[in-house]
Amino acid sequence: MSEPGIPILISLSATATPEGEQPDAMQLLTSGQLILQGRGYLICYEEQLDETQESTKVRLTLEDGAVTMLRSGPYETNLVFCKGQRYESQYSTPFGEMDLAIFCTRATYAMDDLGGSLHLIYQLDLNGQFVSMHDLEMRFVVKEGDARHAPSA
Repeated sequence: MSEPGIPILISLSATATPEGEQPDAMQLLTSGQLILQGRGYLICYEEQLDETQESTKVRLTLEDGAVTMLRSGPYETNLVFCKGQRYESQYSTPFGEMDLAIFCTRATYAMDDLGGSLHLIYQLDLNGQFVSMHDLEMRFVVKEGDARHAPSA
C-alpha cells in the first residue's frame, strides 16, 4: 500500500495539430496527488472531457527520463513516453477499441519542493494512420501549507 500523496494543483495545456489543420487547444485546471515512489514520482488526478460523462482517472509515473500514463474510465489506455521511441498500445473508448501508437520527440520533467513541470511532444497514430502531433505541458504546485511534505528532486 502506498503512502498518502501530497495535494497538488495542476494546470494542463495541450494542443493537437492534425496535418494541414489548425491546432486544437485544451486546458485543464484540477487538483491531484503527488507521491514519491522509489526514484520517481507518481501524479494522480481525474479529468472529465464532458460534463455528461464519467471522469477518467489518470496516473502519470515519472522515472528514469520516461513518463508512463495510465488512463482508466470510459477512455482507457496505457502509454509510455520516452524520447526517440515508438510505443504501441490499445485505446478503449465507449465506441470500441483502436490500435494506438505514439512516437515521442520530447519527454522532460522537473521537480522541486514547491511543485514541478512536465512537457511531452509526440505523434499520435490510430489504427495505423497518422492523426496529429501533440504538445502537452503540465505544471503543478504543492497546495499551500503542504510544501514541507514535498519530495525534493
